[in-house]
Amino acid sequence: MAATTRFRIASGLVTFAKWLVHAGLVSRDPREGVTLPRVARKLPDNVLTVREMTRLLSAPRLDDPVELRNRALMELLYATGLRQTEALDLKVEDVDLGEGEVLVRRGKGGKGRIVPLCRESRGVLAAYLAEVRPKLVAARDSGYFFVSKRGRRVDASHAMKMFKRYAASSGIKRPVGFHTFRHSVATHLMQRGGPGSATSRSFSGTRP
Repeated sequence: MAATTRFRIASGLVTFAKWLVHAGLVSRDPREGVTLPRVARKLPDNVLTVREMTRLLSAPRLDDPVELRNRALMELLYATGLRQTEALDLKVEDVDLGEGEVLVRRGKGGKGRIVPLCRESRGVLAAYLAEVRPKLVAARDSGYFFVSKRGRRVDASHAMKMFKRYAASSGIKRPVGFHTFRHSVATHLMQRGGPGSATSRSFSGTRP
């Protein structure tokens, strides 16, 4: 039997044994000495290779204001692994480029956290903040870090279309979305030596 099948059967038996103990129907815990079989975790299908990610990040033209904003958004996602709402809900005051930190006010479960930025992403974000954002918010400033041509919060559906367009121009056949950046950065960091490499990337300025 496949490992997943063995795991499913063993897991059911362990649960049943736990109920027997709880109900007082056995004098000895049948789970003693039982270990569940290991099941290899399959990587998500939307993880990009380092080369693919490099091509994707290089797709926007930096001489175009909106393209530079798009590059800044993708750099932030790849540098931090933020979720969709976490990235798009960022306010200007939440991004401290001097300290190289991003404040996520309400992450999963309503918890806040501080996420470090690598030097490479900080450079692109600084260029966007200084050269592009002031032009986009000339008429109305919503306070959001990433804004549309009308100064409003960037829409998630618009960002998804942008990812799709850059993926196609980069020769990437797989779907690319917010989770693609999150899964890819986690995978690339693990390939470089485990969870500890996340800190090294965040402060060294080098990509995985």
